[in-house]
Amino acid sequence: MIKNKGEILDKRMEELLKKEFPFVNSLYLEEIFMKLECMNIINVFRVSKSKKMIVYNKRNQNIKEDILNESI
Repeated sequence: MIKNKGEILDKRMEELLKKEFPFVNSLYLEEIFMKLECMNIINVFRVSKSKKMIVYNKRNQNIKEDILNESI
């Protein structure tokens, strides 16, 4: 997600995660997205009836420092 300018479609993220974690499904991801959105780490926007855009919240200071250190 970080490499993709902080944005990704939920369906694309599910595809990528299923390659490494076969137990991942859409219900599981919905729960994770809701928790991350409550923690102000991501924002979720409805793009169409069945697709959502997941956007990393760059203003979140707690995560920002950790990710910036990892990406360097």
